[in-house]
Amino acid sequence: MKIKEYEAEIEGMKDLLFDRFWSLADDLEGTSPTQGAVKKYNMFQFYTTDDKRFARTDEEMENGNVVETEDLLKRMKKEGITPAIPIQYWLSKALHECGGKVKVAGRQTIRDYVNSDIVIKEKLIGIGTTEHFRRPETILTSFPANKLGQRHLSQMPGFKEGWKCKFTIVSLGMVPKEKIKELLEVTGVFRGIGAYHKSGGYGRFLVSKFA
Repeated sequence: MKIKEYEAEIEGMKDLLFDRFWSLADDLEGTSPTQGAVKKYNMFQFYTTDDKRFARTDEEMENGNVVETEDLLKRMKKEGITPAIPIQYWLSKALHECGGKVKVAGRQTIRDYVNSDIVIKEKLIGIGTTEHFRRPETILTSFPANKLGQRHLSQMPGFKEGWKCKFTIVSLGMVPKEKIKELLEVTGVFRGIGAYHKSGGYGRFLVSKFA
């Protein structure tokens, strides 16, 4: 069985939002994106305290220091930090959720092949190109309610509509190329990636390249 690799590029139809994200300099080997890691800029976590949205790095979490979201984004730009998205974690989950919409033979769907025959090669990728990675350029402000019906201010940084990223899909060849592309297209239209992809429809994308 021959291993095949497909180069894919997606382009955002709606803003891509983060509740947390990583630096391209990080290595997530053996680390769950939901847990973060130990490096200074491995994860930026955004959370709400009273009426303000704060952000802090792992190092600041240990020291108990926090900074407001806009200040952190300014510091990232000044220090040359390039944010990245955990594409393997985000997209693998999204592809699996949408796998039931794509049939491969009879009633069998492509869902069974996600993470076995269909694997995202890269763990982290930047938004843009290797020559010019983009940094967060928008902040979504909303007032979501908790289980008690109490509303609070929430601010999430993100990339505006038109964001692009490239990644590699590795396959053992059990699923035809056109079916993998169809799965990626369906995922982009019906599910998307990133924060608020369900409740706000953010992170939707089109497949601009698949070869």
